[in-house]
Parts: sequence; structure tokens; C-alpha cells
Amino acid sequence: MSNKHYTPGNIITIGNLISELHYGPFLRDWWYFSESESENSNIYPIPLRLGFQVSLKLNQKVFTVKIIRSIQNPNIPGFICEGEGVDSGVLSSSSNAINTAYKKVFGQSKTKYPGATLLGFHDSHVIQQILDGVGFHPFTICLHNSIRIFIVSILDKNNGEGFVSCFMYKYKQKQSVIWQKIVKGLYSISIFQNGKIIKQFQDTSASLVWKQTQLLQNYNGDDLFGINNPIVQFKIKELREKFLSETCNLDDWNNERIMRHMFKLYLKKHIPGDEELWYRVFNRWYNQKSTIIEIKSFIHEVYNDNHEIGTRELRAWRAIFGAVGCKNITPFKGDISTMEFWSRAKDSKSDEEIIFNLYSNGFLNTKLNSTIRNKEFDYYKDTANVFWYSFCESFDANPNGLNGKSRILSIIAENFTYEELMENLQISPKTVHAAREYYRKNGPGCKTVDKPVIVRKKMDEIKEREFELFFADKANVNMSSYHIDKKTQLPVLYLKDQKSALWEKFSVTYPDGMKRTSFMARLQNGRFKYRDDLGGLCQICNDYSYQPFEDLIKLVSDNKMDKKVKNELINQLEVLRRHLKKDYENELLVHDNGTTSHVDCINHCLLYAFGECKEQHFSRCTACDQFFEVFINLSQILGHSYNTLLSEYQDKLTCYLAHQTRKGYLNAQFNAALNELDEHGAVIVVDYKMRILPATARETKSEFFGKRGWTLHTTLLFQKKDNEKMDVQAYDHWSCDTKQDAWFTASCFEAVFNIINPRPRWIKIISDNGGHYHNSELMAIISHWYDWYGIEVRGWIFLEPGEAKTTVDSHHATVYQLLFFF
Repeated sequence: MSNKHYTPGNIITIGNLISELHYGPFLRDWWYFSESESENSNIYPIPLRLGFQVSLKLNQKVFTVKIIRSIQNPNIPGFICEGEGVDSGVLSSSSNAINTAYKKVFGQSKTKYPGATLLGFHDSHVIQQILDGVGFHPFTICLHNSIRIFIVSILDKNNGEGFVSCFMYKYKQKQSVIWQKIVKGLYSISIFQNGKIIKQFQDTSASLVWKQTQLLQNYNGDDLFGINNPIVQFKIKELREKFLSETCNLDDWNNERIMRHMFKLYLKKHIPGDEELWYRVFNRWYNQKSTIIEIKSFIHEVYNDNHEIGTRELRAWRAIFGAVGCKNITPFKGDISTMEFWSRAKDSKSDEEIIFNLYSNGFLNTKLNSTIRNKEFDYYKDTANVFWYSFCESFDANPNGLNGKSRILSIIAENFTYEELMENLQISPKTVHAAREYYRKNGPGCKTVDKPVIVRKKMDEIKEREFELFFADKANVNMSSYHIDKKTQLPVLYLKDQKSALWEKFSVTYPDGMKRTSFMARLQNGRFKYRDDLGGLCQICNDYSYQPFEDLIKLVSDNKMDKKVKNELINQLEVLRRHLKKDYENELLVHDNGTTSHVDCINHCLLYAFGECKEQHFSRCTACDQFFEVFINLSQILGHSYNTLLSEYQDKLTCYLAHQTRKGYLNAQFNAALNELDEHGAVIVVDYKMRILPATARETKSEFFGKRGWTLHTTLLFQKKDNEKMDVQAYDHWSCDTKQDAWFTASCFEAVFNIINPRPRWIKIISDNGGHYHNSELMAIISHWYDWYGIEVRGWIFLEPGEAKTTVDSHHATVYQLLFFF
């Protein structure tokens, strides 16, 4: 069908451009963007004009296609095709409308017509009629090949007033339109869902307003608005140049945009060769100490040796000098000499007096042509010999070494050729090159420019603290309770994801934190480990995840089957293992206050997992459903004899999935409890250290029970001072026996409450669900705490063993290391 030619229809009605549709938040549906539009700025998008109507002739039958508003959503276009007494109904695309009406007329035909081509969107004559009267043509840009931004309007003033852009992105798990604009110096963002505004943000800069949204924090705000894009900057530049003046002053010489505008007005048509050379004239004149130049000799470097400056070219240079604030101060007429002096001083009266006095007293050689390379120069041969002799004597006598000689030679190095300098001064080409390089860096005969002093500042304490807080989060690392890094004497942290993925997460959490190089350097060769065996850190993970997956992969590897099928099965198991271990936990929704809400995807809805969700779910996660598909494939390929074994492995992995779900929810409760803190409250994290004895880093907790040793109970107390600074205190209590019961636990709490100053009015407690905490005796004691200590217990959060107590594990590891050295 792509190679067949289709004749576009005849336009019946051209239709109208509606501002709220074609330049509003839903313009992406009201413009036809070709595939090459974003790559070629000369190709404009085509508006889908409301009421646009075309007559088509298909198979000797006449049809009409009209663009109207969609019945279901009036913010998007609808297409209706009518002919031979039938109509297609209002559909979302022109192709569907045409093909539907065609089938109703001719029956179940397999013929399919391209709607855009029949409407004339690929015909230059039709496009010209549709674009007639269009003021601004929206265009698209891509941000890092991931976000397609629609530019609705560009700024027409220096403050960005009138700039509008939009793009599609998810907000609260729903696809939304992000509408951005600049109004009266304020940057605003409006979020549309289902045609209505659900949220608005406003601030004084793009970065600040995007920071409020909590979305796309790893992107720059100006980049998300689209202002920094080269195509947008080019369009802005074109618009601004229309309003540039035809003159400027000396203060504008450093503004390349203004100077290039002057170049286009006065010089571009008259200067041959490289267009960049002209700017050197202004740059050299601006940086030299003297404000006076002789025009012909000064601009000679723009031309080659054989080029003669014509009258029109000289007139162009005079015009641009006059336009940029310079003045002709020549005290004599052209019949006396061809030399011509100009001044760039804001007040040129003093320069005029200098040139006039030099001329009046005979110090200006008005008979000598101003161009250095002149055929009449032979007349002054004797004077030149005296010059070369004197300069050579001074050059040889300079006591400051090569750098001093280069400084002296730089005075004339650019005015003579290599051959002239080498012949008259008896020097090497390297010496001439060094002098010219000195001239370009420091100026002719000027003092050497001092190199900038680079002061290397250490990392801010706040950024270091952000790094520590990030890796204290259980969602990012697993902490070893036994293994200590020998260099830092801190517990080993096992990374839960790749370093690059952790950096992306860190940059979103702390957009103003340390840079990527510093982040990666701290992860290199430190206490951070990746791809190590983590089975010894959690018995459930070891027995119900790591081991079953290893057994399944070994089962497939040892089975005789096609190599391609075997590799595919192993790949499916590895992908599933990675998803359950890393990606699944990130898909779960837990708010900052520790609660959850309904999620449309049934695989990721925590309320559904807890049996509390009463709403319907309309989507499923393909990666999560792979859990069931993998076992179906294994059963079909391995045979029914393995069904019992596969069922056992599936049950274990189901337990592991439940473990991951509980862990994701419970880990968030610690941060939620800290967020609720005020100056009158406290969060207490308690845990027992398993028998203070030497232990390997790879033994599971099940192997540790039953050993003899001391008992250590740690209480971590989190309080806020001045509602901002977090104060953390640790209280360790030891017991010579190995009992970990309710009475020892209550004694530890009482010892802490008696020495806390100030004592909190309310507390929340976080612990594991061991019998030493989760028992009726301790709960009975807690009921009297308010009467005994004046402390209200607002809640006790019981977690699974080893979860959400990273800070306690770190403290235990440090204590263990100190005892080991002791």
C-alpha cells in the first residue's frame, strides 16, 4: 500500500483554527506532525482545522470526510466519513473513518486507504491552503531521546514572556498533560488529566517550580521547559534579531549576538574569505591600550597578501565603525594622504587633539602609504637597517632567558614574516613561533598573564550527610551484622542495585547533592559491595529465593533439550529473579506517611495483597505475570514427572514474593515515623544482638541460634531539636546470661526512660516480631507506662527480623569490632 499513489480529495471547507484547541494543552492531537518534522525545522506541522471537509471519490463513489470534536472527549479531534447514505460514526482517526464507511458501502472489502494522504496532508498544494493564516507553527523537540516536548509559543521579550510548552508524562500513576508557560515573570506548571486541571504550581524560575512537582528531579528545569534546546534558542534568536537596532556602542562589543547583527548589516556582502576574521579586528582594538587606529593597516589581517582594499569595502568598514560608536578623527583630507585615523573612545576630543598635534608638528609621515607591505618601502631601506640592528642588539642582550626574548620579539612578530625575522635577527623558526604564541596569549610586549589560582574545596558537610542518609536506607543496601570493612572500620554494605541505577536514584532524591564522579569514587574500593552472596543475611531470602532459583537453573541445565530452548528458559528464570529481587519492590506504592492506596495494576496493589481493596483493577504487570508463565513453560518442556518438584519451588517463591511485599511496606514505616516527629515526641528502635561471639559473614541466622555468649540489647532514641535537627542517642544494656525475655526488655526500657532528658511526651516503638517483644507480659507492662513515666505509647510497629533496623545493625557491628580488638 505504501508504494501506491492516492489522489487527495477536493477541499469543500477549509475549517477554522481554534486557539484553545490548536494552541492549548491538547494541541498534540490537533496538529499532524510528520516523521521528519522534528529533524527539519523547515517542515511545518499541519493543523487539523475544526470543520475541515474534503470530498473523496473511491471506487466511483463519492464520500465526504469532516473533522469535528470527538463526542467522548471534546478536547481531541474526531473524524466522520459519509457517503451513499451511510456514515462511519465519529472515530479517532481519518483512516478508520474512511475504511469503515467504505466497508459499509462495498461490504467486507480488504482495501485500506491512508487517511492522511487522502485528506491532502502529503500534497504541497493542499498543505499551502491549510497553512494559510497560521501565525505560529508549533514544533517538537526531544529531551535525551525520552521526552517529546511540544513548543506552543516562543518568547517575544528578553524576560521569556509568552513562552509555552507541554509534554505527556505520568502523574500519580496516570498519563497526564504537563502544561508549562511563563506569565509576568512567573513560571507555572498545570497538570491535566481527562481534560481537567488537577494540580497547578508556580514559582520564579523553572528549576524551583519543577522542584515543587517532585517529578523528573534529575532533569534541569529549563531543559524540561525546552528553553535551553538549540532549536528553540535558534527560533528565539531569529525573533529577537528582528528588533535589534542598527547601531550600538562600545559596551556592546563583547555581545557577540549584537556584533554579528552589525556584521550582517554592513560587512557580510563585502568581506571575502572566512567570516570569523572580521571579529578579530574589533577584539584586538577593544583589548589594546590605545583607542586610536589607522584603518587600513589595522584591518589588513582580514585580507590575504594579494588583496587590495576596494572603495566599496573601505566604505563598508567605515559604515560599521560608525555604527558601533567609533569616530573618524583624521585631521587632513584625502588629497594629502591615504591614511585614515579612527577613535573608539566614548569622548574622542582628546584623541582628536593628539592626532592633530602630531600632524601639525610634522610627526605624521603623510607621504607613506598606510599599508605595511608597500612597494615604496625600499626608499626607507637605511632606516630599516638601523631598526633591525638596534632590535637584534636588544634581543641578544636581554637577561631574562627565553621567556624575556619571546616577550620582546612579540612586539613585531605578527608584523613580519618568518623569513624576514629569521634573516634579520638570525633566529630559529621555533623562536618566532614562541614569540607569536606569546603575542596571542599576552599581547605585544605585555607582561605575562598570571595563571589563575585553583583552590580545591572539600565536599560540603551537608552533601556528605546526604550520601550517608541515602545509604542508610534499607531500600538501597543490605547491611552485614558481622562483616567490617578493614579500612573504615564500618559495617559492609551490600548494594541492592547497580551503581549507575543507584546514582540515578540519588540524583533524583538530592538534585543539589554531590556530582556523579564524587558519588562513584566513594563506592569504589570501599565498604560497598556488589554481586556478593547475600544469602547469609536473611534466612527467608536464602531458603525461598536464592536457593530455589539456583536449583531451577541447575535443573534446566542438566536436562537434555534443545540448546536454544534451554538458554531461553535460563534467561527467563534470571529475568524473573532480578524482577522479584529489585524491580518488584520499587513498583509498590507507599506514601510518606506510611500508608498505601489503590493501584490500578492488581500485581502492585498493596491493599489487594492485604485483603483490604474494594475497587476494581484493570491492568496487570507483564513482568510479574512471568512468575506463572515460567512454571507453565517448565512443566510443558520438562514433563509431568517434574510437576511435584516444580510445585514445591513455586510455593517457596510465592512465600518469597509475600516476604518482599511485607518488607517493602514495613521498611517505609521507619521513615514515616520519623516524618511524624515533633519536639515533644520520640521514635525508639530496639533490637537484641545475637550472642556476642566471633561469627563468619556468611552463616545464616538459623545457624546462630543456640550458641552461648552474652546478651546485648540496644535502644536507639530519635528526637528532634528545634523541629529541624535530628538527635540520635544509643543505650546499650548487657546481660551475662543468654535469656532474652519480656522482663529484661522491660528493664532496659525503664533504664532508658529514667535518664532521658528531656523526657518525650509520646513515643513510637519499632522492633522485630520476636517473642521477647511480641508477648502479653510486655504489653501489660506498657499499659502502665503513662502512669509511671508520663509517656504515651502511640504505636508499636513489629517488623520481620532483620528489616528496617539498619542503624541498629550498624551500631551492633561497631560494638562487635571494638570488642574484637579489645
